[in-house]
Amino acid sequence: MNTDKFTLPSGIECEIKEFDGKTEKLLFDQGMAKQGRTGDVILARSLISLDGKTFKDEAEAEAAVLDLYIGDRNYMTVKVRILNYGPEMYINHQCPNCKTWGGYQLNLEDMLKGEGNEDFAIRSYGGDVSVTLSNGDKAVLTEMTGHTERRLALLKELTSLDIDTACVASVNGERPKRSYFDNLPARDIKLIRDTYNEKLNGGMDGVVFLTCAGCNAENDVKISREPDFFLPGRMRSARRTRS
Repeated sequence: MNTDKFTLPSGIECEIKEFDGKTEKLLFDQGMAKQGRTGDVILARSLISLDGKTFKDEAEAEAAVLDLYIGDRNYMTVKVRILNYGPEMYINHQCPNCKTWGGYQLNLEDMLKGEGNEDFAIRSYGGDVSVTLSNGDKAVLTEMTGHTERRLALLKELTSLDIDTACVASVNGERPKRSYFDNLPARDIKLIRDTYNEKLNGGMDGVVFLTCAGCNAENDVKISREPDFFLPGRMRSARRTRS
């Protein structure tokens, strides 16, 4: 069985193994998807060691994966994909603005190097950042982890506000309720979003921007959510062309 050992953007040493058919079947497990666990379990079943530690069972490995920063998780996910299916990836994407379909070819190795496209840059991690909101409250922003992604995945009605404020660890020293942000001015939400993107949001974000051939719009796409990422070749459309 093939393995790969590498260093995550945070500096943690990681070793993974290729997965088997049983693991690939989990990609279609609807019950696991409803629990927001699919990506976590795929990473956990691929994991051999993390920071020199091995795991007694899958549950312990899954807990370790949840503790990782999102930027490390994205990096590890790309590594898992390359180990199993290679670095070439094709995206068949429909522009939400003009509805034009376009085909795009990516080399995931370029993303790991932070080369070939400025969107692939690997960012350094920052420490917690404090911002003062318009009402005088002090909000502390932090790097998000797998626990954050799991919490968002389990929300019945996920909104952009939930995503923009997920990095807020505390307000005036306490964990804020979800309803707290409903009453904040939009400028405060923008302050939180901009501060996180500028001073935190380390590692790899796993997003690429695809230029539409029809209207030149720049569309952001999360590569791990594309069919060709973990199911290469299985769902390709005849309309795909290389751009």
